[in-house]
Amino acid sequence: MPTRSESTDGSSSSGRTGSNDTVPAADTWASWHAARASHNRCLQFRVNSGRARVSCLLCATPMGSPRWLVPFVARRLPRELAKRLVHASQPEQVQGALCASLQAVHEAWLQSLEPTLSRRDELLQAPDQRPGEASLTALEAELSSSCSLALAVVMDGEQLYVANLGRTRVLLLRGEEEPQPLTVEHSVRNADELARLAHLGLDTSTLTEQALPVTRCLGAHPRRRRPDGPDPVSNEPELCGPLNMESGCRLVFLSDGLCAALNCSGISVQEADQLVGRLSSQPGSARQMLSQLLDHCQLPADWPHEVTLMVVSLCEEEAPPPPPVAPSDGRVDPYVDFTPLVHALEAVAR
Repeated sequence: MPTRSESTDGSSSSGRTGSNDTVPAADTWASWHAARASHNRCLQFRVNSGRARVSCLLCATPMGSPRWLVPFVARRLPRELAKRLVHASQPEQVQGALCASLQAVHEAWLQSLEPTLSRRDELLQAPDQRPGEASLTALEAELSSSCSLALAVVMDGEQLYVANLGRTRVLLLRGEEEPQPLTVEHSVRNADELARLAHLGLDTSTLTEQALPVTRCLGAHPRRRRPDGPDPVSNEPELCGPLNMESGCRLVFLSDGLCAALNCSGISVQEADQLVGRLSSQPGSARQMLSQLLDHCQLPADWPHEVTLMVVSLCEEEAPPPPPVAPSDGRVDPYVDFTPLVHALEAVAR
């Protein structure tokens, strides 16, 4: 298996290490891919003068091309959240801000695909499609692009909200307690999702993970998947919270590729959660923790999915100080206060 790496050394995978080495895997992340093709993103930033602290893991799904959508979401989502969280104070307002922000990103992506969709329709209607087969394949891949994500927001350092789409998993760690899952897997293995699809009139007995890797995500143009009839894939997130935070709380984000690696190795969800909880209590970085997790997996050398792990401390006293101004590598956003941006947008609106 190829060497696993972490972004602190400037390699193809990137991350950030907390300033206190005795804190186990605090505010760090690591990613690994057999072909060294990195597409997942980890975002961390603040809005509303620091009142809202956001952590997010974006993962390219097996559907379509991984090249375009994840970077699009990484650029657009912070600004959509900033515009809405700055006005949110009550739980229902925060929940509404999360849903509206994700919906806005989804709609913006679909709007950006209109030229691609038009070009694809032109090729499909052409009398002789052979000259355009390569172009058609590329267009289909772009239209099929989709993104799983897990989004965590801590308001005023006290209340935690989580939204998820797809198969990215988030665990809450409280001291010696058992890890608490905060997300739901959106796939055909979820009985609730199958019930939702059956309610749409779909024959769930014909649905497989190969044909439908996720049942909720951002992106994946509906006209690409199903030109008519109900769309099986939803962009409505599942919400958790508010949950009260206390000293010592941490979040562990596991990408859908990492969850799949554990599952394919015969490790149940409960066993995986316990393993993550045990490893997170030991000193070390996210790179070391990810390496230990993968040591428990029996993966082929050509494992196709990127595996990513992010660990975030929820206590302000453990949060790292703002980093010095430096060129961004485009993969990790440091804690950025988006309040000035929001004020500028409001001034333009007036």
